[in-house]
Amino acid sequence: MNKPNGRKRCILDIEATDNVWHGRLICIGIMDTETKEMRIFSDENEESLLVQFLQFFEENKYTELIGYNINFDIRFVLAKCMKYRLSATAFYRAFCTDLMMILKSFRKGYDFNEVGTLDQWGRFLLGQGKLATEVSIPMLYKMGRVDEIIEYCENDLRLTFGVWERLHAVIGEVYT
Repeated sequence: MNKPNGRKRCILDIEATDNVWHGRLICIGIMDTETKEMRIFSDENEESLLVQFLQFFEENKYTELIGYNINFDIRFVLAKCMKYRLSATAFYRAFCTDLMMILKSFRKGYDFNEVGTLDQWGRFLLGQGKLATEVSIPMLYKMGRVDEIIEYCENDLRLTFGVWERLHAVIGEVYT
């Protein structure tokens, strides 16, 4: 399932303290759709975090990013790359599959019914949802509980993969 048309796919998820203008990246999670191996990048130095992630992305020659509302994640990463003047050519050129947009659309037309959250789709399809946290991700970060944020990101990667795998099995290749 990993290389249709020569594509090498990965699931992408980020966790951040706020929006791109006021927040910072806490971690970037990536999961290879073929091996199901996960890698979480986290560093107190945001620029260093990005350098490590971009190097890994290029070394592994990923050509497709899959996520739920992934446009937010991609825009956040690219904005931070621009801030630090980091080359992100391979990342930017990667094909993008946004599961939220696919589930929102019907035969390329958009429906205005509720699309559902990753948590709702995970519970409906997989019997499990997002990890419950007693406080928000930004608050966990302020409290220094980065390990819990990384665990949260890993769970999101697994949920996104499960939703993608189910959708792929039902309708075949899925692209947005």
